[in-house]
Amino acid sequence: MAEITLGAAPDREQQADLIARYEQERPARRLSGRVGLLATTVAVLVSVYALVAVFRPQPVLQYRITFLAAVLPLTFLAYRGRSRRRATEARTGARDTPDVVDWVLALLSVAVLVYPLVTFDEWVQRQTDPTALDVAAGLVLLALVLEATRRTVGPVLPVICLVFLAYGWLGGLIPASWDVGHRGYDVPRLIGSLYIGTDGFFGVPLDVAATYIVLFTVYGAVLDHSGAGKFFVELSLAAFRRSRTAPGRTVTLAGFLLGTVSGSGVATTVSLGSVAWPILRRAGYPKDQAGGVLAAGGIGAILSPPTLGAAAFLIAELLGVSYLKVLLFATVPTILYYVGVLLAIEIDARRFGAREAGYEALPFGRLLLRFGYHFSSLALIVALMAVGRSPFQAVVIATLVAFALSFLDPAHRMTPRRTVSALAQGTLGVLPVTATTAAAGVIVAVVTLTGLGLKASGVIVDLAGHNLALTAVFAALAVLLLGLAVPVTASFIIAAVIIAPAFLATGATQVEAYMFVFYYAVLSEVSPPTALSAVAAAAITGGNAFRTMLMAWRYTLPAFLVPFAFVLTPNGEALLGERPFGQVVLATVVAILAVAALAVVTGGWMFAPAGPVERLLAAGAAVLLLWLEPLPAGLGLALLAAAAAVNLVRRARGVAVARPVAEAATPGWVEALGRRRGLAAALACLAVLGACAVGVAQGSGTTRLSVATGQTTGVYYVYGGRLAQVITENLAGVEATAEATGASVDNIKLVARSDTYLGFTLADTAATAVQGTGKFTEPQPIRALAYLYDNYTQVAVKGGSGIRRLADLRGKRVSLGAPNSGTEVTARRLLQAAGLDPDKDVRGQRLGLNESVQAMKDGTVDAMFWSGGLPTGGIKDLTSADRDVRLLDTTDVLDELRAKYGPVYREVLIPAATYGLPGDVRTVGVPNYLVVNERMNDELAYQLTKLLFDHKADLVRGHPEARKLDPAKAPATEPVPLHPGSLRYYRERGTAS
Repeated sequence: MAEITLGAAPDREQQADLIARYEQERPARRLSGRVGLLATTVAVLVSVYALVAVFRPQPVLQYRITFLAAVLPLTFLAYRGRSRRRATEARTGARDTPDVVDWVLALLSVAVLVYPLVTFDEWVQRQTDPTALDVAAGLVLLALVLEATRRTVGPVLPVICLVFLAYGWLGGLIPASWDVGHRGYDVPRLIGSLYIGTDGFFGVPLDVAATYIVLFTVYGAVLDHSGAGKFFVELSLAAFRRSRTAPGRTVTLAGFLLGTVSGSGVATTVSLGSVAWPILRRAGYPKDQAGGVLAAGGIGAILSPPTLGAAAFLIAELLGVSYLKVLLFATVPTILYYVGVLLAIEIDARRFGAREAGYEALPFGRLLLRFGYHFSSLALIVALMAVGRSPFQAVVIATLVAFALSFLDPAHRMTPRRTVSALAQGTLGVLPVTATTAAAGVIVAVVTLTGLGLKASGVIVDLAGHNLALTAVFAALAVLLLGLAVPVTASFIIAAVIIAPAFLATGATQVEAYMFVFYYAVLSEVSPPTALSAVAAAAITGGNAFRTMLMAWRYTLPAFLVPFAFVLTPNGEALLGERPFGQVVLATVVAILAVAALAVVTGGWMFAPAGPVERLLAAGAAVLLLWLEPLPAGLGLALLAAAAAVNLVRRARGVAVARPVAEAATPGWVEALGRRRGLAAALACLAVLGACAVGVAQGSGTTRLSVATGQTTGVYYVYGGRLAQVITENLAGVEATAEATGASVDNIKLVARSDTYLGFTLADTAATAVQGTGKFTEPQPIRALAYLYDNYTQVAVKGGSGIRRLADLRGKRVSLGAPNSGTEVTARRLLQAAGLDPDKDVRGQRLGLNESVQAMKDGTVDAMFWSGGLPTGGIKDLTSADRDVRLLDTTDVLDELRAKYGPVYREVLIPAATYGLPGDVRTVGVPNYLVVNERMNDELAYQLTKLLFDHKADLVRGHPEARKLDPAKAPATEPVPLHPGSLRYYRERGTAS
């Protein structure tokens, strides 16, 4: 390992050492020889695969499995199993190469991930009933993912995963009077949730790594290799060369620009430090303040458009919005962040008497004219997304443009060697994030299987007394504590499924909740006691690590307070761009004044050193201004003006400028703190998760029910989650939990296995279940409680495609829905009824809803099928983005469907207003039923049926589809017989005979 002298600017090799030591999500082993060639080859192929998949969409689940099958083995080759091995090898001269254990783990990774691809159609149907081989393979993959995570980000996240698994397994032992108790799940059921389907290892977190992150990492690598990073730093130096605050401003601007290349707080901090620390030192910056400036500039990279950090891509997926929309959410907060940092730098430069620093830089105009083309690809990403292109296509096109423009600079043109290096770096850079997201999938799977997310958010709300302000305080503390132990990406994922729902329960919107969690997850990187960006900065400047953390925290303080305005203030949405433009501008101006007031409070300077009176007045002004309402804002301005007047009087009396701050020697714990997360941090994180187990007593009931729903993005999960809450709150002696499943088929299998399950199902799937056909080898013992609502078959096509009816889909590129989904079943039946063979007559693709919508936008498919409620967010997004999209009338095949499959299909109407269509659209509808086991106690079935209608208003608050509950229509559950208990209820209501 290269030796690093504290206080000296690191060279390129030392930069790599610092990043490897303090970055949580970076590979550390430098492979060479044949192993290096193999790793580079595989990494290049993975990057090419990801780039090609943008224009030739792959089935979502298979793509995620294939990506992990390539990346996980690389992780074991690129990361060493023992953290101290590299230092030993450096002293002995031995090569840092994988050993036998690494190769065995890599081969096992390939085996357990190729297995589901070989038997995919059968494998994907066994989530609730895995075979012994499935369980064995799933257990091996679990061990491999946890080991890969341990190697890349340390032991804390794997330990947390094991705690969650223990909770899922032993939850039945938790007293029924505790909110977080559940029925308990055996190993096969847990492994089925982790290994099969899209709720565990192969869930949304991994998808983000396999799409957004790898593509943007390739783009960043191409920018870096083409000289953009060097240009951004030099341009920043040239922009602020003649001022005593110029060095601090340079760091801030350069951090923003470099963030588009690295996307990492620590990497940006180290890259900045190598250039900026000597300049900051010449300007008279004390070591701790300089380190704070470097860390604040570095962490801003994760908060700032146009690339932001990995968690921002997750927000787009979770909200079901475009990545461009997330960029808009982040625009005003980014402005406020950098205003706060710049003001803090200005104040400190005056407070400790910074001076001008002479340094060589080309003139700003000359640099911009010669190398300004590096900005074009960044602007192109935003422009392409603004005209409707997906972020995937936008970044690939921008990458090609950056590649072509590199030839304008002979010193940095993308030669074959540089091209291979950039492609390899794209995949190698995403290895730790992939391990993190796969491990986070374990947590997400347990949370959704057990309903912990819904229950834990209820505990937070109860502790806060249903007060939004206290909920925000508890949530901020919880996310910061999580961030002490896990990386930003994992922290966000955990908080999004456990903490964000608490905001929704107290009146915040989804956008406000996720953006609040996002900012606090990122800010954990500059929060003591384990702020890695600050520790890396201290290693460069030779400052005191803890004081550097405190300085970074002070510089970034406005970013800690502004998120509270998102969720607490009446006009907080304006800071996220969710109000008319005029309101957004006004709120931004007022918030900037609030940030300026905060800078006075934390910096102790205004026009002269600020005393306690000015700081107290400025603190009151900041709070009132951040309320973003006319009267409080007016009072805030008055207080700020009073603070300014007092300070001017103080200056007139001749208060002296503060002297530079003395510096202490760096304590010996700096390096140890950077290398690993402390035990205290892990315990703090686990305490946050364990606090939910305190719960609120609910009585002495012992009957535990499970509501089998569907995937977490669907109607079933939201509807079922609310139903479970209503059952628990209103049926004495009964506790219910909502389980995420693969939907209809899985739900019926679970119901058939136990009399303590309720399940949502499509009527056509239920019909095959009672007949023992299709996916079922024998009749299933299910009975219905009620008809709930209809699923609407929605076939979207382009207006100019010439497709007028289903038969016109012959030879077209058609998305049939996710593998083995209800949509795919309906799509195949409709095509067959139209005289088409789904396997031969159409160019079918098995894409989920979000992927289908994006493929329609990008023009990679001609039509898409979807079966769901009204309105479906994805379809609404598609019709809003492209007014030429229309929906097909599918009722021309209804008679054929009914003749073959019975009366479960019916004609329904999609009103024109639902999607802004020219007219109403007739289509085929499929009813949804709520079913139970025929052995369920008659009285319990009666009470459950009665509860549906007695508490309809409560269910509607969970999902609008509950409005369609109608006791007159609910008994119509053909061909599934009503349960005797339900039948008794309907007879009492006079709606059944």
